[in-house]
Amino acid sequence: MNCLLYARVSTDKQAQKDLSIPAQIAAMKEYARRNGWKVMGHFIDEGESAKTADRPELKRLIQHCKENKGIDIVLVHKIDRLARNLIDYATIKAILKQKGIRLVSVSEPFDDNPIGHLLENIIASISEWYSANLGEEIKKANLAKLKKGEWPHKPPLGYRSVKGSNGRVKHLPDPRTAPLVRQAFELFSSGNYSLQSLAEEMHSRGLKTAFGRIYSPESVKTLLTRRFYIGGSSP
Repeated sequence: MNCLLYARVSTDKQAQKDLSIPAQIAAMKEYARRNGWKVMGHFIDEGESAKTADRPELKRLIQHCKENKGIDIVLVHKIDRLARNLIDYATIKAILKQKGIRLVSVSEPFDDNPIGHLLENIIASISEWYSANLGEEIKKANLAKLKKGEWPHKPPLGYRSVKGSNGRVKHLPDPRTAPLVRQAFELFSSGNYSLQSLAEEMHSRGLKTAFGRIYSPESVKTLLTRRFYIGGSSP
């Protein structure tokens, strides 16, 4: 049987722990090996939340499954890597099912029977609740930091975190990436670049993801529209 792998991390902390992309990929490859499945490719979303299905590599995975025959299984490390929204999860699974493709979780091997389907939906619902509850707690913590004059989010591309003598963390321009980010804005404002061509140009200049890959057009758009760069209080 042929399978595709999907992995995702949303934060740097996840990337450094057991949820790191290499750890997810390794676990899925080993699972596929034990079951005698052939890995036909993998799709990786870095720094992407599972609250929405609007993720570059997830969309590419779904399109690939729609257009290509010969894929039997989509493998994930946990179902919350795919979605933390019950509607999105059910929609993605239904699309795959229409193409005769099974969705399999390495960490949650549900049986293909009514009880297994019930447990799967319960886990998906818990993931949605966890995401919503965590979001509320993060909002409270971020608001508290803003009231103290601290930036609550991780530094955007082009900046680095530096702890001051008073213990507060400041975000200062990063000597390596700040000039590249500035160039990205200047090139795009010239009107001569699309998001895709700008991503390619900046990649050639050394602006790459943490894993050394080219930024997607969607990621470039996010970069160019971040309010932080104009002094906004949101990332």
